[in-house]
Amino acid sequence: MKRFVFMAMGLLLVVTLGAQSVTMNEQDVQKRYEEAVNLLNTNIDGAKTFLEKWEKEDASNPELFSLWFNYYFAMSRQSAVELNTERSNSPNAYAISDSTGKTVGYLQERLFYNDSLLTIAFNWLDKGIAANPDRLDFYFGKATASLRADKDSLCVDILQKAMDRSVQIGPRWLWTFGESRGNEPDLLTGCIQDFFISLYEKNNMQYAERLLVAATERFPENIMFMSNAGILALEKGDFERALQLFQTAEKINGNDYVVLMNIAFTYRNLGNMAEAKNYYRKVIENCSPEGAAEAERLLKELEN
Repeated sequence: MKRFVFMAMGLLLVVTLGAQSVTMNEQDVQKRYEEAVNLLNTNIDGAKTFLEKWEKEDASNPELFSLWFNYYFAMSRQSAVELNTERSNSPNAYAISDSTGKTVGYLQERLFYNDSLLTIAFNWLDKGIAANPDRLDFYFGKATASLRADKDSLCVDILQKAMDRSVQIGPRWLWTFGESRGNEPDLLTGCIQDFFISLYEKNNMQYAERLLVAATERFPENIMFMSNAGILALEKGDFERALQLFQTAEKINGNDYVVLMNIAFTYRNLGNMAEAKNYYRKVIENCSPEGAAEAERLLKELEN
């Protein structure tokens, strides 16, 4: 049973409204934006008419890029009913039985995306990024939508562009309505971690590893990414390499719960129970009560 752990942050949604202090002109933009979001959720045809009118009046407004993206992304979502012999995870799946009552198949809904409309949606965000390269919500919007549409290569591509931009500008990102997010230096790296975990949980290791390589190249001192690399080494059975990576992370932050727990797990797999116990004790002494409780349980498991 796996006992290593990932660090996690919380994946951002495609459309995000943030409360903030705004000028009168910005209030008008925010009011229009909120009206457009409401129409996108309730009246898609009305949203198109609304956005066309706004575009004629102010075609360069940055918020139009994300709104048009959301319009075409919503239009690209389609579904079909299929008959399959195995039940999917869809909540709308209905069993089909034969004359004896035996289940022989399932009618279930399959969600998919129209590639032509999806391309138009992504083009809007690409244009938005070209005109506003510091708007992090544009990058994350495309990455999130790509992940949902199983376009994992596009997801990694746009996140690489975001990381490249971050190397240039540091944490001075902007968000919806031009809101500064410069006071959140870990915003980008934390969300990159969430995208990595999503790819990992989809078992798409090709793109999970590609994203991780890009992240470690650009942020070589980031212990989250270093821990990820160690976990992937563990899964390949390369325990010595994993231990090296985790110990390097420990030198950066010797009290990090994830790092210490992963080192303990690695020592267990190497058969060095004395060091495994030592690292569980470090967690108990230096980490939160929640983390200490898990370490205590695993330490007792080794001592019994």
